[in-house]
Amino acid sequence: MSEDSFQIESVIKHFEECLHEENDVDLMTYVRAYEELSRLFNILGIIFSFVESDVKEKREILKQLYQQDSENYKSVNSMVNSEIVPGQKPRNIGCRTLLRLHRALEFLILFVEDVHRSRPADNISVLFRDAYEKSLSQHHGWLIRKTVQLASHAVPSRDFLIKVIFAHGEEPTPEQLESVACKFVKVVQDVYDRVQLIYADNKLLNLA
Repeated sequence: MSEDSFQIESVIKHFEECLHEENDVDLMTYVRAYEELSRLFNILGIIFSFVESDVKEKREILKQLYQQDSENYKSVNSMVNSEIVPGQKPRNIGCRTLLRLHRALEFLILFVEDVHRSRPADNISVLFRDAYEKSLSQHHGWLIRKTVQLASHAVPSRDFLIKVIFAHGEEPTPEQLESVACKFVKVVQDVYDRVQLIYADNKLLNLA
């Protein structure tokens, strides 16, 4: 197994660990999970470059904010409490930055679940476009949406995706595929739901 190979177990572990206290999310553990996901984006090639280019920048911003103020940027709730004053724009860019990662995570959950549930005859490009249309496309302009639509024909094959995402490039047994995929989707959905609730409660889901 190459050191550069995608480790889905590491993503699961980091996302499990970032479920901080009862209704919070540890920010730097969330970022570490995304650093592992970036390995996957790089392996999957140019079609995922539109995600990775944005994700990398946002990860670095959050890490810098934490280095400057580890107390207020320890978790999602502490960041929100620090940056948000009712009736005013956020005092810093942390909440806006995390929102971009949060939206990308929704796309990833949908696409990974679709690949997991797909059959050999399914068109993966169509599944990719469906996941994109339900999530990230709602926050992208016409040009990006059109570019992604055209590039979706370059999505790797189902066989390649299943091996790379779920089994370190090997052929998983049906039992392995089901176990790993279900663990991944559950924990990532749990993290997504926590951030979604925090942002909804603070009316932050439509930050420009």
